[in-house]
Amino acid sequence: MATDEREEAGQLRKDHTYEQIGVVTPRFRLVFRTVLGLTVSLLLADLVLVLLLRNPTPQAQNLMDLCSRLATIGFGAIIGLLGGKVA
Repeated sequence: MATDEREEAGQLRKDHTYEQIGVVTPRFRLVFRTVLGLTVSLLLADLVLVLLLRNPTPQAQNLMDLCSRLATIGFGAIIGLLGGKVA
């Protein structure tokens, strides 16, 4: 790949050093582990509520729905973080 092509692709920075693509930084690890931990915790909380409450009250049902929705959002965030790191 020629220098001009690298500049167009955004791989050659202005100071003529190559940016590292796909490097996992400590900040990325922190964010990823936090999102993963919250997502797994919400899935476990939802599972526990479903198993323990045979006839849930409307408030308990709302809590289960909230856990499910937030876990779905967390799963989407995980996919987005991984996809952003690959690109």
